[in-house]
Amino acid sequence: MFTRADIRKVSIAVTEQDYSSVIVSLGQSGLVHIDSYVTDKDVSSLGGGGNAPLSVDITAAERILASAGEFLSETSYRFDTQDYFQSSPPDLSVLFTGNIESDLYYAEKIKNKTEQYARTRRAILNSMKCLETKLREIRRMGDCSFDPVKLRDMEYISYIYGRSGNSSLLKDVDEKVFYITTGDYMLALFPPELKGVLLNSPACEDFEDLDYMVGPGRSLEQEEAAAENRMNELRQRLDRVDSFYGRELPLWEEKIRNLAALYSALLKISRAEGKLLFLNEIVIINGWIRADDSDKLRNLLAELCGKGFYFKTGSRVESRRLRDIVPVLLKNNPLLRPFELLVKMMGVPGNSEVDPTPAAAIAYMITFGVMFGDVGQGLVLALAGLVINRYGKSRYRARNNVSDFGGIMAWCGISAVVFGFLYGSFFSNEHILPALLFHPMENMMELLLMAVMMGAFFITTGLFLNSVNGLIAGHYGESLFGPKGAAGLGIYAVFIFFAMRFILQGKTPEVFEIFMALVVPALLFFFRGPLDFFLFHGEHPFPRGPFEYIVETLIEVIEMFSGFLGNTISYIRAGAFALSHAGLSMAVYTLAEMIGPSITGMGAITVIVIGNIFIILLEGLVCAIQSMRLEYYEFFGKFYRGNGTEFVPFLLEFKHAKMED
Repeated sequence: MFTRADIRKVSIAVTEQDYSSVIVSLGQSGLVHIDSYVTDKDVSSLGGGGNAPLSVDITAAERILASAGEFLSETSYRFDTQDYFQSSPPDLSVLFTGNIESDLYYAEKIKNKTEQYARTRRAILNSMKCLETKLREIRRMGDCSFDPVKLRDMEYISYIYGRSGNSSLLKDVDEKVFYITTGDYMLALFPPELKGVLLNSPACEDFEDLDYMVGPGRSLEQEEAAAENRMNELRQRLDRVDSFYGRELPLWEEKIRNLAALYSALLKISRAEGKLLFLNEIVIINGWIRADDSDKLRNLLAELCGKGFYFKTGSRVESRRLRDIVPVLLKNNPLLRPFELLVKMMGVPGNSEVDPTPAAAIAYMITFGVMFGDVGQGLVLALAGLVINRYGKSRYRARNNVSDFGGIMAWCGISAVVFGFLYGSFFSNEHILPALLFHPMENMMELLLMAVMMGAFFITTGLFLNSVNGLIAGHYGESLFGPKGAAGLGIYAVFIFFAMRFILQGKTPEVFEIFMALVVPALLFFFRGPLDFFLFHGEHPFPRGPFEYIVETLIEVIEMFSGFLGNTISYIRAGAFALSHAGLSMAVYTLAEMIGPSITGMGAITVIVIGNIFIILLEGLVCAIQSMRLEYYEFFGKFYRGNGTEFVPFLLEFKHAKMED
């Protein structure tokens, strides 16, 4: 815990002849965080730079990848994170012919052909669906002995035929209307002059005319035969289209997979080449590497280049001035590693501050558990988190944000289980388990006091970590005498002690106690400027003059006390949400008792199940957000800067397409 990987600077020089295989192998190994410390002035002094051998037009490469992605998506293929080139690293300088315009034209042409096929197939299927509907209606007409040819020949009678849900209203239109209904189907006969009145009546508002299914002068048999012939033609056309596409698809797919793999790698390499130095026939690569991987990288270069390479790793960076430029790779316990996701959302911890992941994990779990204490609901959250964690790892075959989110949810569920035993709550029922501590609704003041004590502990921890960070960074004056340093920590701890003693014992602090406890940290804080100047060689005891220094100190004292008070009281919300959770639980069982006093009937059990699901979803989300809010603003705000640079190795994944199951 609280440790980082040992990151060392690395410098590599290889010949341009070996560059292609070296850069691809570096990408496959994921060993080096490529960085640049070579300026244009350095390049000029070294005799100028050369052109990047594998550089491509980034815009064109991105268009190729976009077209390839659309093609593979349209054909039910997807990119997978397995190496497409299964043998030795490919020589990209050979694979890439340099004719990117031709590759772009081919990729977009294939994408357009695929889209055209999809459109054509959808149009054919839609036409076949319409014909199926028409054939079904025509055959129904025949079964009902409905002959539109004879009806159309009548001179003094008009008709309508179709579907209508309000056919019974026809009797209100005119007594001369005669209609027959079979289910939703209706045949209405009436004098010709009533047709307009009838079609505009409420009875025909949802009327669907089906008479058009049979064309003028055609009998049912003729219309059915024509529809069946057209259906056969469409089937044959669909078979021809599918046959052609099925024949061409493997060829297109193989070519597109190659282009996607090639340009995905070339695009990443082109972006990395902006940090490399090309001098005539030499390529210089600067970056960072884990100290444990140094021998592995040296052996890789020896295998690829023989003796024709230069390799050097630096010593551990101890200088405070240079420490902040070193990338950070956190090394936390695997159980706590998912909480790095929460930390990195506020930035990567620098090398001059403590990695807060363990403290952040404990604070987040406890805060969530206080607000969401329930054994049964906590178990549901824990199981759901494990499922999400497993899904994320299997889906992406590596640790990722999805799996980390699942891990955080699982730990929060376990914390909820622990506090559920303390509260005596099991699936919102407080009568099954005995409360090891108290029931929240019956001990509101104790719950709120516990929440405030929890906040005071986290704020104290944050001030302590800020002091440690200041010592690591060499900011001794701020660490020891600042408002968030040792002086501020002493003042805050004294007031928390006096407040808790008064609450628990009713004893008010004496004047001399306050004086003796506060005089030392207050003097340290007040004279922080001169102390920093004389003890730690600060710039000036009064940077902007004595008067402005005194005014700033007084203002900072007011801000310090108001800030500490506000931060501490803010943790009352944890107790408030615990009460809200308990209140919702009581409401669920109250509703269940209203449906079935014995709470054993199916209706009451249904209410309890649905109520618990609602609480898990709603309260789980709200408590997670509030825990994060308290974590970031009240806890992290005391000590965390997050100004580090994450160690991100140069990584190439030669992806291939895989058929979806």
